[in-house]
Amino acid sequence: MSIIHNELNKMGIVCQDVSVLQDKDGVIVARVVSGEKSYVVKYFQKDELCQTPMTAYMLFSLG
Repeated sequence: MSIIHNELNKMGIVCQDVSVLQDKDGVIVARVVSGEKSYVVKYFQKDELCQTPMTAYMLFSLG
């Protein structure tokens, strides 16, 4: 069971499949299948790698 699968279980999110797309420099990007939907999840192994919500919003806004 992957670390992402474990973290999703802790949050009460049931997923059928977790496929790691990239695992580099402490950041894991994975495809998660839950029910009939599919999601992409980014998991930071260290807190200092996380972006603040405002920074993420600004990056998203810049496109």
